[in-house]
Amino acid sequence: MDIPTFEVLLKKRGLTKRLFVFAGREDFLKERMCEKIAETLVNSDERSENVFRFDFSKNDSDDFFSKLDGFCFSSDPRLFFFSNFDSLSTTNRKKIYSTITSSYFPQDIFLVLMISNQPISMEATRALGELSEKLDFWAPFANQFPSWVQKTAGEFEARITPGACNLLIQKIGENLRLIFQEVKKLALSAGKGGIISEKMVETGVSYLKEDNIFDLLTAIGKRELSSSLKIMENLYSRGEPIQKTWFMIQKTLRDFRLFHDLSFDRPDLFGEISTSMKRLLSIHGKTDFKANQERKNIISEIQGSTMSFPDLIREVFSMENPNVVSNLSLALNFSHSELRDLWPRLLEMDASMKTSIPSQILAIQEFLIEVINPKLRKQSLYQVKN
Repeated sequence: MDIPTFEVLLKKRGLTKRLFVFAGREDFLKERMCEKIAETLVNSDERSENVFRFDFSKNDSDDFFSKLDGFCFSSDPRLFFFSNFDSLSTTNRKKIYSTITSSYFPQDIFLVLMISNQPISMEATRALGELSEKLDFWAPFANQFPSWVQKTAGEFEARITPGACNLLIQKIGENLRLIFQEVKKLALSAGKGGIISEKMVETGVSYLKEDNIFDLLTAIGKRELSSSLKIMENLYSRGEPIQKTWFMIQKTLRDFRLFHDLSFDRPDLFGEISTSMKRLLSIHGKTDFKANQERKNIISEIQGSTMSFPDLIREVFSMENPNVVSNLSLALNFSHSELRDLWPRLLEMDASMKTSIPSQILAIQEFLIEVINPKLRKQSLYQVKN
């Protein structure tokens, strides 16, 4: 079931199934949908008794069953929102599937399993069969963000001008939770039926956009030296663990090297995928509708081709994640020989990071210079940055 259809049925109280698998990696959108379900189906004064939230990463799975056996006097439905279902072991997941499919649940119960891991969400959908509906929650593409912001403003009975919408995205980035919070505050200021103007955003919203580790990895993959150094500094000054950052950098480069190695050694497996990756790389960063559709189709092709791969290779690359496929295409910005030549330096750097080198941030930045533009290896970091 797609999300718009679900929202229409929810508004009409026309949901025929009572068990839902919320899949995808956008946790905020899942949480927001749970709030909408509670707001629609349960009166505000009954929610403390009728709405239950359960985190499998913090609670024993046996508590799941005791929650369902509870009783309340309210005539409103009882809602059970279970997060981090994918943190359970295979045995415990199967136990829950068995209990759900073999038990009778009263008509007043609605269950939501929130699952970020795609293979496990597919496993749950298969195990629960016709009892469940699966909804996928993914962040909007960049060109869809303005529509999402406008829709969010509408939920608070306000409108936002195109200029204000674009400015808001520039100030905050693509963090859905922060955008939602700011739109809510702006809508309250505008009042019911009011308009959120560009001036309101300019004066009422701080610049909140933050770089993250994935921005850094993308900049490295695109061989953007200045951006890579700047993002690295921002992450460090914000207190991001330096060892974690290094781990992600070296893992990305190892994946790039492995992709090239396998493309060379196993053209029977990777020849067709390499061709698809080149097509994917050609539209990297484009956000128009045509590019988004093409990207989706190419990624599906690649994922379908990898289904026949040996389990070990599939596990290493984790290509069931669309973002992994997209980022792996950046390996083609490096030649096989470049990555081979880099290898002794990467191993040396990895060993150094496990000892007490004087300045780890400076060492990583100098290493990035060598990775992105080997011709600059002899120049100082100061010269490159300036």
